[in-house]
Amino acid sequence: MRIAIIFLIFFASFAFAQRQSVVVLPSLATQEANLTPKQKELLTEEVRTIAAKLPSANFFLVKQDEVNEVLGDEAVFNACEEGTCVGQLVKQLQATFGARCDVYTVEKQMYLKFELYGTLKGLSEAQTIDQFNEPVKDFAEMQTVIKAKVPIIFDIITKPPQEVCEAEGNAWVNGVCKTQASIAKETCEAGGKTWIGGACKSSAQIACEATPGQKWTGEDCKSDEHIACESEGKIWESGVCKSPFVAPAAPAYAQGTQVEAEPDWASLTTYDRVYLGFKVGLVYPSMSYSDEGLDAYSSSVYANSFFELFGEYMLTPSLSLRPGFKFLTRGQHIDEAGFTYEFDAKYTEITVPVAYTFGAIKKKVYPYVLGGPVFGIARGGDIYYRRDYEIGQPYKTDVSESSLSSFSFGLYLGAGAKYPLAINKFNIGKYTVNKFFIIPGLEIGYHLGLTNTYGDKELSEDATALNALYYNISGSRRNRGFEWGVTLAVPLGNFKRIKKQDPPPATPPPPPPPPEPEPEPTPEPEKLCYTIDEMKELIRNKQDIQGKKICAVKQVSFQTGSHILTSQDKVYLDEMVILMQTNELIKVRVNGHTDNVGNEEFNTNLSRERAKAVHDYLKSKGIDASRLSFAYFGPTRPIADNNTEEGRAINRRVEFEIINQ
Repeated sequence: MRIAIIFLIFFASFAFAQRQSVVVLPSLATQEANLTPKQKELLTEEVRTIAAKLPSANFFLVKQDEVNEVLGDEAVFNACEEGTCVGQLVKQLQATFGARCDVYTVEKQMYLKFELYGTLKGLSEAQTIDQFNEPVKDFAEMQTVIKAKVPIIFDIITKPPQEVCEAEGNAWVNGVCKTQASIAKETCEAGGKTWIGGACKSSAQIACEATPGQKWTGEDCKSDEHIACESEGKIWESGVCKSPFVAPAAPAYAQGTQVEAEPDWASLTTYDRVYLGFKVGLVYPSMSYSDEGLDAYSSSVYANSFFELFGEYMLTPSLSLRPGFKFLTRGQHIDEAGFTYEFDAKYTEITVPVAYTFGAIKKKVYPYVLGGPVFGIARGGDIYYRRDYEIGQPYKTDVSESSLSSFSFGLYLGAGAKYPLAINKFNIGKYTVNKFFIIPGLEIGYHLGLTNTYGDKELSEDATALNALYYNISGSRRNRGFEWGVTLAVPLGNFKRIKKQDPPPATPPPPPPPPEPEPEPTPEPEKLCYTIDEMKELIRNKQDIQGKKICAVKQVSFQTGSHILTSQDKVYLDEMVILMQTNELIKVRVNGHTDNVGNEEFNTNLSRERAKAVHDYLKSKGIDASRLSFAYFGPTRPIADNNTEEGRAINRRVEFEIINQ
């Protein structure tokens, strides 16, 4: 009758203001480490005191005497399976949350274990909310750990589920808490890809990674040689690595032996050796006079823009010819000694320099020098002259044969550097470009005029020079000037790689469908675990049992933190002894496993002790030592989900693996 009354009180409590109940259970472990009953009671009281501080408007604490009345004597506790006691007892009490502390010893090291079980808001099923396994030295340290860690765990149940979810680094999506990995997986699979090993992969990537010697580069599947080729700025074409811009390997010496130039010159066609390009920049012109008086005037520094079209033909891997047409303005500006003189002559120049390209710097930049003749054709211009003290319009006239020679000749000397770049495959209308190379660069140079630019009529006095009133026209006048510019060239081989896309062939009518083949029977998937009876059946049917495992998930169970075999465990192990005695060719390896609760090192040691205990028992029953061995894996080989009570119970297992038949 009293039990019935207590249950009615519980139901009334649950209904009242929709509050949730919290029950603190006494320690259920059977092997506390030298703790007195009073100390055990004090540890439970520490947890109960913390639980009593939960907001009373939302929680009420189930009294200990009510717990004892419902659960009865110690037999209730002993009936619990390892790792499921709290869950079972909370269900019996019809409580919302349950907590307990246990103390146990492994190899003379004491551990304090705390577990909070229950149903958080927004969840449909009860589960372990949080727990810890902490090594401790003595009773005082146990109290300190409880006071430090348990309030943090209890705090979880006072928060809304979204806050708890986000505090753990997860995302709250449509009322469900999801990890970032699960969101990424869903997004991946929604896009028609496959989630493998924590990464989203397309079918092409999966096939590539499964092929020896191939690597996935983010867009394509490439061989190691292909990747190495492109890292050097070259092009991979039909299984051959080719240079888009050929330059010699600079003469290098290693231990006195010269390294030969790159051996890919012979693979280049005429298209690959010819480049078309242009150069734009600024020229800083001046003039040089044979008359010392005129040459003494300082030219003003000023700049004119220029434009050049050029072609380049590679004669050898290092030597090339680069003819071009340049459009620019030459002349001189003087602004001193009381007068201003500006001479601007427009030229079209034909340049024929020879370039020498050095080896690449860091496989990227190709420096070069060049020099050659320049043929100039004057195209007119302007002459401006004014004395500072004169009033009125300045003297200004057009450049003509009277004031400028129609032709000039000089030398151009320069240096620069090129940086070849590759653009990946793209489409232009109906055309596909597999690879397109451009070669930007920077160049500086100097123009040295060698011929006199005075007009013949000026020298013969058939025409009066604009400045003839102030000095005699005699001697020679030659062009000079520094310049710099940026270049951009493309190899003709680019256009050889442009292919017109063929129209898709006409689709023939589909052939009649072949008769559907008989469906092949789907083979049953290989089982992970067998029972002893199933293994006997395989042996009777003379089937291969090599590598198969008998899993004792519930048949061999240990107390928390213990490796001592119970009488129930030994009953099951005796059946294993009979199996090995009746099949003397069988050799068995005992494998020990744990779930992922607690410290990994502790779990690994515990799995070793449990596997050894089973191994030693079989040996004590007369099984020859040569037929037995054992291994331990801790939590590293789960066969079920460690996020659920059921999954963790399955993972805490002992296996008997057939290693020889």
